[in-house]
Amino acid sequence: MQKGAGTSVRSNRRKYITLGIAVLVVGIIAASLAYRGSITSRITGDVTKESQILTEAEAVAILVDYLNVRYGDAKFFRSEDLGSIYFVVIEHGKQQYNFYITKDGRYFTNSMERIEMIKPVSDIIINNSANTE
Repeated sequence: MQKGAGTSVRSNRRKYITLGIAVLVVGIIAASLAYRGSITSRITGDVTKESQILTEAEAVAILVDYLNVRYGDAKFFRSEDLGSIYFVVIEHGKQQYNFYITKDGRYFTNSMERIEMIKPVSDIIINNSANTE
């Protein structure tokens, strides 16, 4: 009789361990799915997950306010939606300055150049590696 009682205790212990592992695995999967959007958006830079896309007027207001705090006397002249970024012209004194601001209003720059590929990328990489040797 004792042999059977020991077997049922081991069997119960295995059941509890298996159940505990299953609950732990399900919990880890649920947590990873719950936080998946925020983690992947940080990696990919997807602004729709982490931050809000601002209207053109809201982004312009953020830029003008920032420039006024830093330099004073910045005035909005005009803006344009370029698709993935806003183009803004600001007047400071008697001069006009071009800016580009991200649609979430977090980053801006005063210059942006189009990348024109003169040579295929593979040629550029080969030439650069030959120059470093």
